[in-house]
Amino acid sequence: KEKPKRSIVFCLWGAEEKGLLGSEYFANHSPMPLEKVSAMIQLDMIGRDVEPRPHQLQGREKPKDLSRYIYTEIGTQSPEMGEILMQVNKTVGLELNHEVNARVSGGSDHYSFWKKKIPILSIDDGVFHPDYHQPGDTAEKINFEKMVSVTQLTYLIGHEVADYPNKIKWDDKLVNAKK
Repeated sequence: KEKPKRSIVFCLWGAEEKGLLGSEYFANHSPMPLEKVSAMIQLDMIGRDVEPRPHQLQGREKPKDLSRYIYTEIGTQSPEMGEILMQVNKTVGLELNHEVNARVSGGSDHYSFWKKKIPILSIDDGVFHPDYHQPGDTAEKINFEKMVSVTQLTYLIGHEVADYPNKIKWDDKLVNAKK
């Protein structure tokens, strides 16, 4: 394939648990002007088959297949991110628990960019499994096939965002928009 219209920057953060220190630093001292950043796509714990907690389901049915289930979140201010996610996922076929929030969750690195009005997409496995931040969180509990599927989804979304006709829009008027 031809390379996309825009560059893709891969970043790894440190000190998320100490207050998003790495992503906050990057967002506040970016090597490129933030107005040129089209989107931030975050992967956070994508390899476990985690039963969703009741509040994550928000009245939806439990997933049919945890090995194909992921949780995604965007802000209402950037509906194009959700449209891209849904379109691309038709190819990958993951079961999405997709949330669209006026104020995105602040406990992970995507929040540092959302506060700067950069469209975000956060992807995770539901996060809070019994081994979360525990010594029992070991490699043999990772579903590597799921990780491959999530990585494929992320690659395709990243390419789509980088090749999108225009920069992904952020619209403050959509703060209270419906899902």
